[in-house]
Amino acid sequence: MGQSRFRAGDAFSSVQDTESLVAHLRRLVQHRAYDRSLIVSEVLRRLLAPGIGGPPSPDDLRARLAAACSDPKLRDYITRNVALELDAAHARSVERARG
Repeated sequence: MGQSRFRAGDAFSSVQDTESLVAHLRRLVQHRAYDRSLIVSEVLRRLLAPGIGGPPSPDDLRARLAAACSDPKLRDYITRNVALELDAAHARSVERARG
């Protein structure tokens, strides 16, 4: 028999969380003030390592997250650090605009 509706809901939630995290990672990588060398978190730096020919693709990010996020605490850590790095990139872009 198939999955119970509760486990299926958990799996769907996990997929949504992953897609949301991939979107935030892509937003960070595409930010005009993104600088991988300034990222504080070593885990995040490894996740955002360039792929062949440029920044990691969404498929690369999904695969890297699947390999790295076996622990919910690690996923939370990555999620928090992505938000912090987006804030830092934004602050750098504002600072550059001011001159």
